[in-house]
Amino acid sequence: MNAITPSIFESFNARALSPEAVAKTFIPSPRFSELATRCHSIVIGPRGSGKTSLLKMLQTTALENWKHNDAQSYRARIDYSSVFIATDSAWKDQLENVGFGHLTQSDREQLCLAAFTTHFFHSLLTAFVNRMDAFHPGDLRPKHRRVHLDQENETYLVKELAKESKLSPTVNSLLSLKHAARARIGNIWKYAMDEKNLPKESRAERFSKIEFLNFHFLHLCSLAIEMFNDLVGDKEARWALLFDELELAPDFILKQLLLSLRSFGDQKILIKMSMSPYSADLDTFRSLFRATSGQDYNEICLWYAHKEDGYEFSRCLVQGLLNEHGIATEKLEDIFGVSPFEENVKNAYAFNSLQYKTFKNSLGSDSSFRKYFQDASLRLEDVPLLRDSRKATIIRKIFPTLLLREFFRVDERPGTSQRQSKRSRKNPWIYGGATGLLAVAEGNPRWLIGIFRQLIPSARNGMKIPRSVQTEEILKAAHRFRALLKIIPAIGSSSTQNPRSVLSVLDKVGVFFNKSVVLSDFEPQPYGSFTVDSNCSDNLIQTLGLALNAGAIVFVPDAKGDILLSSLKGKRFRIAYLLSPHYEIPIRLGDSVSLDRILSNPNFNPQQQTLI
Repeated sequence: MNAITPSIFESFNARALSPEAVAKTFIPSPRFSELATRCHSIVIGPRGSGKTSLLKMLQTTALENWKHNDAQSYRARIDYSSVFIATDSAWKDQLENVGFGHLTQSDREQLCLAAFTTHFFHSLLTAFVNRMDAFHPGDLRPKHRRVHLDQENETYLVKELAKESKLSPTVNSLLSLKHAARARIGNIWKYAMDEKNLPKESRAERFSKIEFLNFHFLHLCSLAIEMFNDLVGDKEARWALLFDELELAPDFILKQLLLSLRSFGDQKILIKMSMSPYSADLDTFRSLFRATSGQDYNEICLWYAHKEDGYEFSRCLVQGLLNEHGIATEKLEDIFGVSPFEENVKNAYAFNSLQYKTFKNSLGSDSSFRKYFQDASLRLEDVPLLRDSRKATIIRKIFPTLLLREFFRVDERPGTSQRQSKRSRKNPWIYGGATGLLAVAEGNPRWLIGIFRQLIPSARNGMKIPRSVQTEEILKAAHRFRALLKIIPAIGSSSTQNPRSVLSVLDKVGVFFNKSVVLSDFEPQPYGSFTVDSNCSDNLIQTLGLALNAGAIVFVPDAKGDILLSSLKGKRFRIAYLLSPHYEIPIRLGDSVSLDRILSNPNFNPQQQTLI
């Protein structure tokens, strides 16, 4: 459905980790609670947002190895067994490269679908093995839905499944059957290679003799589950099929899967899948799935349009990282300090506070702010008092913007008409502090782990980590992210003429927002988000879709709007907060402006434009 987008901190990708390894550091979030319910689910998020970890944690081995305080309650609550089916990105490559180039499209799809069916069956057999006590002798871990299957019944099960799947295990055990399934996947690619030297005219006859090429993965799955349930004495047991990263699957496999799910009548089977937030093919997806979000399945969103929503989960995850290093603290602020943007701190807005000094300096050096302050009937002496609710609301609302302007602007020279200029800042330390770090990480597990694991060793001796050290690490992560975005070509761009990337579009938006906040006349709520116009080109929208799936921009949904997007037109977005220090813009949502106005005339004065 989508192009594959890269992600920073790939070394922390749960795709390469065993369920046991994922469980070791897993922190439950409200999203996991939603996913664990007994219903169909679609987990939606950009790369690195934790989709794979959430799905893997529903497996028996993950739940049994999980030592979190809430682990036992989840083991009791999850009353079904799960089968994790990882999408193999090699399928697409192998369709187009070595071994398949000489085949017709129909032949390619037939072989690839057979590989998927076998891969699916191998995953199911793995789940059977993980549930059986016989394969885990002497295991003292907490149990989750473990069953006993005596040798006679195991032999019967293996013989019947071997007959139906046309597999040939060396002995009548589930492990041997599982290994036979793994071997078949390699044999399928060998068939493709062999066909290169065989006559095309007789290919259909050869393929017709390979019985497993026409198996249907869900029918085979349903039969195997029914037999297993019957033999272990749990006829009504439920199972969940966990399809990860479906955007990596070839389109025809996804189509086959969705058509099958629509007509699949086995009430004992739940479907849970993960997807990226955008694809132009989602209308086809919805028509094939023929289900309604909130009724037939629940959509689980893994990003936070508002940064505060992700703080609780992020704090828990970072506390877990600190515990790994033997660092005990009740508050992250004890190690990382308080963000300069933080309002609810002791002595905030007092005469000697950062807030008060910022207001005082800005009144002396920023004529547009001074005019706004006077027009609002505010006085400097009101700042430490904050007794009047209206004044308190106004002052607290404008402080983050004012702090950025004070930090990044060169003071105006009285009596001159020179254009406002920016101050050079090698280290924007104002983005540091506990909530600053949490905000730029966006509740993204991979970003949180990648940034904090670099910082935590500095705190082992009980020392508070300077904000400048924190922001250095943030900037390193942002630069790595920008490097990845730079290699994602914009849709419709040419490598020889006018080369562009996802980053080139993003930079225009970031520069515009910086001008709105720092260089233009003061506004209490400057622009910080954009709305995609109806006249935006298809190429631009596809490019923005790549940025969205990579996590570079964040969708700000309406209260009851769709989370899965087939079109970006009329939708509101903001830049990922990880990039805020690079663009020198606030870590806040801000007002919305037309994307067309940003891209068509990047030098105009943004404060002269009307909001959408």
